Amino acid sequence: METQKEVPLSGDLKEIPFPEIMHSLYIRKRTGVLRLENDRINKEIFFRDGYPVFVRSNILNETLGRLLLKQGKISQEVYETTLKKMAIGKKKQGSILLEMGHLTPQELYDAIQFQVKYRIFDCFGWDQGKYNFTERNDFFEEITIYEFNPAWIINQGIQQKFNQKRLQEIMKSQLNKYLVKSPDPPYRLQDMGIGPAELQLVSLVNGSRTLRDVVAASKMEHSRKVQILYALLTTEMIISRSQAETVERVETPPAPSQVEKPPAPRQVEKPQVPRQVEKPPVTKKEEQVAKKKPPKKELTEEKKKLQDELVRRYLKIKEMNYFEILGVKQEASKDEIRKVYFRLAKKYHPDKYFDAADSEIRKTTEEIFRIISRAYDVLSHDEERAKYEKFLRTGKTEEETSREVDKIVNAEIQFQKGEVLLRKKDYDGALGAFKQAIDLNPKEGEYYVYLGWTMFKKTPPGQKLGVNEAEEYIMKGLSMNPRIHDAYIFLGNIFKLDGRETEAENQFKKALEYNPNSTEALRELRLINMRREKSKGVFKKIFK
Repeated sequence: METQKEVPLSGDLKEIPFPEIMHSLYIRKRTGVLRLENDRINKEIFFRDGYPVFVRSNILNETLGRLLLKQGKISQEVYETTLKKMAIGKKKQGSILLEMGHLTPQELYDAIQFQVKYRIFDCFGWDQGKYNFTERNDFFEEITIYEFNPAWIINQGIQQKFNQKRLQEIMKSQLNKYLVKSPDPPYRLQDMGIGPAELQLVSLVNGSRTLRDVVAASKMEHSRKVQILYALLTTEMIISRSQAETVERVETPPAPSQVEKPPAPRQVEKPQVPRQVEKPPVTKKEEQVAKKKPPKKELTEEKKKLQDELVRRYLKIKEMNYFEILGVKQEASKDEIRKVYFRLAKKYHPDKYFDAADSEIRKTTEEIFRIISRAYDVLSHDEERAKYEKFLRTGKTEEETSREVDKIVNAEIQFQKGEVLLRKKDYDGALGAFKQAIDLNPKEGEYYVYLGWTMFKKTPPGQKLGVNEAEEYIMKGLSMNPRIHDAYIFLGNIFKLDGRETEAENQFKKALEYNPNSTEALRELRLINMRREKSKGVFKKIFK
């Protein structure tokens, strides 16, 4: 790819792949919200100066509880308990897990961080849908900031989720283009999380080789080298040109010992702090100086306890209104608010934790201090306070939202109940639970998928009508969310039992597109290939 033109702020994901949108927003240091829509699925990715910092999603499998359940961090019983508590107490699932003692504050913070990455990586698999970016800088109060290096996200996202067929089509047009390293790279190679094997691939890029030549010369596994080259082209770390460079540039890749790990995502930082210019690669001299620095001190038990208390406090105040944050009644006077503010400001001022060993503690206090200051700014000004009080008072929309949340939570409780009954082969009970889940939340495609699969399991052999109805429900769920991996597994099994092997094979392959690690899909495809090979062997014996 030649140097990229500016990507439009709205468009179609069929025409502009998600990695290119991510890079464009970084290059132009955009702050705002990128909204992605695909039928009824939507996501909002928040950016600050081109860095992704948070994601909202309406995909059920991307909720915190579902991810923790999938990772084995919480049990099914704990998950269902949190859902019931959410329905009663109107609290977030993370806060409930914290109160129940199933997660420490730091574990909760790490879990949400993982959730944000998981939601972003999923977007790399979107081959269709619309996107729209809106410039905004008023969302910092709404979200928790988790900052990730775009280069690392792009590299990992392409590796984990980007459609291989689409990747081959994109790279096919570049095969005869000459690759050259960018004279002014927007990132460092270390930022991308590139290891020794990838660096060897990068060393083949010298201006005199085409993409075809580089791919042929590298001994790396084919799909991975295509992925890394696409990531490098997308991020403009390397550029494709129609003609070769006249002078070959010889560059020695860094030794494996010098390769840095991908940068850890930045935790809670003040939104007001301007982004610093990217630093150039570390020189050997700088590296030697860095080695002489004393190692970072581990936090003492006392400070670890303080960090946990601060994170707990931070997560709690994120769910409070401004009066609750300051700990005053709504009729509190200006003087009372001022006194409370100064007391809290003294307690949580970041300068109190200036010691470098307490960097994590200091970052947490910065966020707490910012939220407290924002609450004081609003409540200490008559006009702003009047608007805020009106918002708290009228709250009709908030009421409606609360009712909607209740329905969603109760629908999920019924769905979990249905899954348990399905595993126990109580098909009638499971059908009732899934139907109730749909009644409460008819917008969730996964509920229709599981209803359809349960109907199929309940249908006696030979009853075509029941099978057709089951397929219709599964297809309806897929029309609402085409990324439900289980739906393709279910359809594959239905087609297999119906003797439609080619259709079954296509469904299992589709399942792998959305979950490359699906053991069931891999097993079924292996069995299909084994049956074919066996049939070929029998055919050869007959006509020998």
